[in-house]
Amino acid sequence: QLGDSNYGPPTCILTSPLDGEFYTPGSVINLAATALDSLGKVIKVEFYDGDIKIGEAPTSPFTFQYLHPLSGNRTLRAKAIDNHQAMTYSNSVTVFVNAAP
Repeated sequence: QLGDSNYGPPTCILTSPLDGEFYTPGSVINLAATALDSLGKVIKVEFYDGDIKIGEAPTSPFTFQYLHPLSGNRTLRAKAIDNHQAMTYSNSVTVFVNAAP
């Protein structure tokens, strides 16, 4: 049941891209997350650039292709949601979309 204390939130880790990676403008950033729920089922993982949702994956493997991200520093993270509507945000990574250093 929703709100039952026996149901904990899922876990979520953003596994790709790595923190500090550089991309050129117009490139694709491949995002991937690992999400698990020991007491339920992960029903989707959403992917974010800052506070803006850029996509989602309904099944494992939880991946998304971020097409043509805007130039600048992009802070990316994922959010896992389980079948009890519990949710958890992943770690954040910062990538740089501009000319290579």
